[in-house]
Amino acid sequence: MSVLSCEQVSYRYSSGGMSGQDYALKNINFTLEEGEFAALTGRTGSGKSTLLQHLNGLLPPSEGVCTYNGTDIHGPEISLKKVRQKAALCFQYPEDQLFAETVLEDICFGPMNMGYSRDECRRKAREAMQLADLSPETESLSPLSLSGGQKRRVALAGILAMDPEFLLLDEPAAGLDREGRKNLFSLLKRLNREKNMGILLVSHDMDQVAEYARRLILMDKGEILMDGNPRELFAHEDTFRRLGLGLPPAVSFYHKLKEAGFTGREDRLPVTIEELTEFILSQGDLCHV
Repeated sequence: MSVLSCEQVSYRYSSGGMSGQDYALKNINFTLEEGEFAALTGRTGSGKSTLLQHLNGLLPPSEGVCTYNGTDIHGPEISLKKVRQKAALCFQYPEDQLFAETVLEDICFGPMNMGYSRDECRRKAREAMQLADLSPETESLSPLSLSGGQKRRVALAGILAMDPEFLLLDEPAAGLDREGRKNLFSLLKRLNREKNMGILLVSHDMDQVAEYARRLILMDKGEILMDGNPRELFAHEDTFRRLGLGLPPAVSFYHKLKEAGFTGREDRLPVTIEELTEFILSQGDLCHV
């Protein structure tokens, strides 16, 4: 099983001084295993994007070490090109990087840079299109002519064509409408389950995190405050409020019910609308609001 890790990693902006205020990351110990579906959250400037960029070698740590399967990703034993193939980083609005005349040519770009033959690149691109739910009819179209959701899937297909083991995504649903967000997260869920792909995404959409992520990492001021099951973290309502972060609508509504005198039996915190509905219906005459 493949593993990405940070061991005692700190990152200091080179333009700053030596004070602690200049650290974007401080003493990060973090491991992401292949097959995990995890989310990073925290207020703006907490270090989420910086952590993603360390995990695929885009940024070198000021202190500590980042490893892929136990090997220092900035050491001589492995190339950064291989690390970035295995741990693919997808920035916000990846469709802004689409440039080729056709969808197929754009998706072929990554495999071509890896040295595959033209026929192999096309095979990989078509497999990636199928994974990303792009119909064969789109391969001859200009990527710039597609809808926002389709462009996002083309950009992801370009990454999938390089056979990554991990997807590192920075606010992948930014700018998408409700249907586009739903389709994107369904795709990520399928890649995680069917391909055992490790998913780590930065998100402030706690409703989507509650539904899809099995692990949540909460960051603040360059440090990891909490790391665990989302249901367990969402129980710390005061911490989320202190950081100015939202909670899933079901969790917020549940807390309002409790404040209003809801006295039903509490087995576990409901984090999705479906769970909240089932919870309320299950209480019967024990519910008093």
